[in-house]
Amino acid sequence: MDGAIYLLCRIINGAPSRTWIWLGAVAGLGIQNKHSMVFFGVAAALAILLTPERFQFTQRWIWLAGLIAFVIALPNIIWQVAVVRRIDLAARFPRRPARSRHRFHLLIALAEFIVMHGKNYYVAPAYPMLFAAGGAGFERIFALRFRWLKQAIAFLVVVSAVVLAAVVLPIL
Repeated sequence: MDGAIYLLCRIINGAPSRTWIWLGAVAGLGIQNKHSMVFFGVAAALAILLTPERFQFTQRWIWLAGLIAFVIALPNIIWQVAVVRRIDLAARFPRRPARSRHRFHLLIALAEFIVMHGKNYYVAPAYPMLFAAGGAGFERIFALRFRWLKQAIAFLVVVSAVVLAAVVLPIL
């Protein structure tokens, strides 16, 4: 984004109109890197419209820059559409869960991050999915075999909450 801002400032300060081509290339690569670059592009276009620089829209260079950015970002856009379509189809036509094939993916990813000294929060987005899967598994086990254990666990949770309330809540 910094490169795009730099080029936009140069254009506003009188750089040759062909600088728009470079801005389009930088913006396209920026969209490939971070989708938030689209927000910058919309904000820049609105800012140009609201200032005396709006004459830029009458020249072909700004439109060429937009086309270049779009063409560079197009593979990413096509991939995003394909993934959303696949997810939509998977939601409409669910198959048998592939538990045996995908059982260890997160453990392997976590091991890779540990070995490469990655940040501990890189794997955090997968936790809600794992908690839900574990909860569903425990619920299935408790519903079939250990019905009496449900009440015991609920009792232990309530008792531990009461005992630890003084430690974790600012009530004293």
